[in-house]
Amino acid sequence: MKSKTEEFCKSKFDEFIRAISESTSIRWEGVAQRDEPPDYHLYLNGTKYAVEVTTLMEKIEVGNLELSQTAIIASLWQLVDEVEATARRDNFLNGAYVVSFSRPLANFSKIRGQLFGDLLAYVKTTQNLSTAPEQIVFKQGIQKCTIQKLHDQKSYIGKAGPSGGKWEGEIAEEICTLLEERVNAKHHKLRKISDPKILLLYDAYHFASRAMYESCQSRLTHVRCFHSIFVAGSNESGWILHSQNSDWLN
Repeated sequence: MKSKTEEFCKSKFDEFIRAISESTSIRWEGVAQRDEPPDYHLYLNGTKYAVEVTTLMEKIEVGNLELSQTAIIASLWQLVDEVEATARRDNFLNGAYVVSFSRPLANFSKIRGQLFGDLLAYVKTTQNLSTAPEQIVFKQGIQKCTIQKLHDQKSYIGKAGPSGGKWEGEIAEEICTLLEERVNAKHHKLRKISDPKILLLYDAYHFASRAMYESCQSRLTHVRCFHSIFVAGSNESGWILHSQNSDWLN
């Protein structure tokens, strides 16, 4: 029986293929666990592909949860990106702000909506000020989230923390390292398979932007051993990182 992650990635890639060409003949065939790899066989217009699923993840503990450190930071920073995008769209982002996290937030999923609203309200309220004092939008023990308006010379919302966390450049480097490890591992696992190979990469927590992923391609030694690499996220439709089929890239 396939895992939820495997089935999710399969469905996302199936949607992607069907959206590209309505005339494409598509047939999936699950592979019994004892016969893996690959996870699936995919028949596209008569061509058989070996499809393998993998997840980008490293684990640490936060509260009672075990999550990827990169995932935690990416989730917090994605919230800030959404606040910035909303403020730009509604034309009240006027100036430079910074949102700071002192620690990972153990109950982030429960307080995310409140944080979004409070951060957005601060930006809207201070849009006509050149600077504004720091405001605490969430505090629980040593866990804290604050926002401050720095100046009105340039409009953006920066991110800082959590403590012990990583800046954007460091996250980009870690993404490349993790991606390289996954591609290399799957290349080795599928080395005896002669069918063209498709790798479905599950990005559960939206670790990084598409641009970050694409910047890693030159480091992926075995990327060309795959016909295609498809990234499936929990909050997006999915996209092609690498493919020998130019139509899929476009």
